[in-house]
Amino acid sequence: MRPRQKGFTLIEALIVVAIAAVLASIAYLVLQKWILEARFSEVETVFNDLAVKQKAFFNDRKHYVANGWYPPTLPVGPDVNQAWLGGRPQCIGFDTIDFRPETPVYHQYRMIACKNVLLAPCTAGPCNSLTQGNFPQNYTGPGFILEALGDVNKDGNIGNYCVTSHSNKLVIWNNAEDWEGQNDEYSAQ
Repeated sequence: MRPRQKGFTLIEALIVVAIAAVLASIAYLVLQKWILEARFSEVETVFNDLAVKQKAFFNDRKHYVANGWYPPTLPVGPDVNQAWLGGRPQCIGFDTIDFRPETPVYHQYRMIACKNVLLAPCTAGPCNSLTQGNFPQNYTGPGFILEALGDVNKDGNIGNYCVTSHSNKLVIWNNAEDWEGQNDEYSAQ
């Protein structure tokens, strides 16, 4: 009679490897979801910060600040972000209200300032009072629009997001599937 050897059989070892592979794939999917949610939340965080700074500037100076798209080029591709470099001609408006994100961004941002929300440029974009209802019905005063472009789910389609000085919801006018929180309330008021 042969003495029984200690250790795993080949079947037992394959079962352990299969279980480890399943757990690793679940962990990878969960990690990817967390990364995606963090990129989604970047837009809300930046919009909240910009809205607070715009409103504080308005309280002091009685007008809002505009800025073209910044960073100048859209961060595109898997895991591509760009540092926010203040003091550049392309971000004078952002510098004016002392806005600079602490981490690199996955989106491109711009601010539109309006003396009257019923006139261009506030009526020209997708976040205007006629198509989205993001300004009060009879409001004719100053306002601003914040916009973002990005491909947070890395599907090659650029998602476009905006919010106005008077809105309580993010507006998505292209690639709504890029924004899971599209029906969430927007908190900066």
